[in-house]
Amino acid sequence: MTLALRHRPLLGAVSAEWVRLRSVRSTWVGLAAALALTLLVAPGTALALATNMDNGLVPAVEIPASEAALNAIVWAAQFAVVGVAVVFVTAEYVNGAVHFSLQAVPVRRRLLAAKAIVLSTVVAAAAVVMTVAGTLLAHALLSHPLLGDHGTLKLSDAVPDVLRAIVHLVTIALIGLGFGAALRSTATALGAVFLLILGLPAILVMTGADVLLPYLPLVGGISLMDGALIMGPPPEATGSPLSGLVVLMSWAICALTVGTLVLEHRDA
Repeated sequence: MTLALRHRPLLGAVSAEWVRLRSVRSTWVGLAAALALTLLVAPGTALALATNMDNGLVPAVEIPASEAALNAIVWAAQFAVVGVAVVFVTAEYVNGAVHFSLQAVPVRRRLLAAKAIVLSTVVAAAAVVMTVAGTLLAHALLSHPLLGDHGTLKLSDAVPDVLRAIVHLVTIALIGLGFGAALRSTATALGAVFLLILGLPAILVMTGADVLLPYLPLVGGISLMDGALIMGPPPEATGSPLSGLVVLMSWAICALTVGTLVLEHRDA
């Protein structure tokens, strides 16, 4: 096994980063927080919707329960995932482990590529768990007779929503990873990502520059999710799921590119 990894540098780097990610307590704390937020916000969304329908505030229609989970991911869980992604790279600068990582993987872009592969795999698996758990809990509330039995649970709705959640959380995590590699400070990187996701949209709205909203990760994510329950800007500010995918992938690529350039041209 060791001999095989020596002849496959990227595979060896991926193996090392997998050990590092799963051995850090902050990884599991962050993912547990993301799951907890999903399980809190998804049924809350479902309960609020059912109550509004029963009170005649919104039309009484059947809503896919998975959309409540998507709302929870966009407005809550993704921030915990960003924390996991940022700390995955910045923690090595804090404890000095980055020196050992660079000795083991001298090609720096390969090191960041290995981190991106491992992080994407873990976040994708976590996205499935979060979406399925949030969907089932929301469906239990929406379909309860006391709440009007408004919810539906169909594979034709749930499977695409799970895939959207995977893409959204993976791209957001990669944005966080790129910011962490570029800024190297946990607090600075987290602040920058949160400003990008939440602060910048608010600033654009207040300054009347909301024409730029569709090009930001938050609105791109909402466009990708394409759900009736997801709170956000007015419909005219959002685009198609495909445009949302392009926006998120563009931000992820840009963040990783900048992070790679900084990692290659600055001393550890």
